[in-house]
Amino acid sequence: MANLTPKQEAFVQAYLTNGGNQRAAYRTAYNAENMSDAVVDVKACELMKTGKVSVRVREIQERAAKRTEVTIETITGMLGRAYKQAVENGQAGAAVAASMGMAKLHGLIIEKKEDVTKRRAAREVEARIAGLLNIRAEDGASGPSGRAEAGSGPRETVPTVPGHGTA
Repeated sequence: MANLTPKQEAFVQAYLTNGGNQRAAYRTAYNAENMSDAVVDVKACELMKTGKVSVRVREIQERAAKRTEVTIETITGMLGRAYKQAVENGQAGAAVAASMGMAKLHGLIIEKKEDVTKRRAAREVEARIAGLLNIRAEDGASGPSGRAEAGSGPRETVPTVPGHGTA
């Protein structure tokens, strides 16, 4: 592990968490408020070329990669054993679940979520609501008792109380 100054370590951490943006990492770790982007870019590049800093970045990246590999390998093994046991026990559903888990883990299946909601303009939404409430747009009046006219929509139901007729 390289001995870095606190600012160098802050730069490394910011660089690794922001997706590799050297300029943003430099601005996070150092007082670069009055520096132009061009100056910050040069300083950040010089910092990345520093042996201690580049070694530290590589150390952290290798550790993260190793953890990921072990996790994927471990889970793959567990799912493989679950699949084998499910097949041996005639549990088709469990076998399918294990195989789907492995496929997702290895990126063979990607679940996609798509927003299929039709976007409508406010005027269109208001017109639709008014139509549902049977309000005439020109004067805001509605049919008798605020309900749709006879034959123009669902019939009004009148609640009853058992043994008392209508409520």
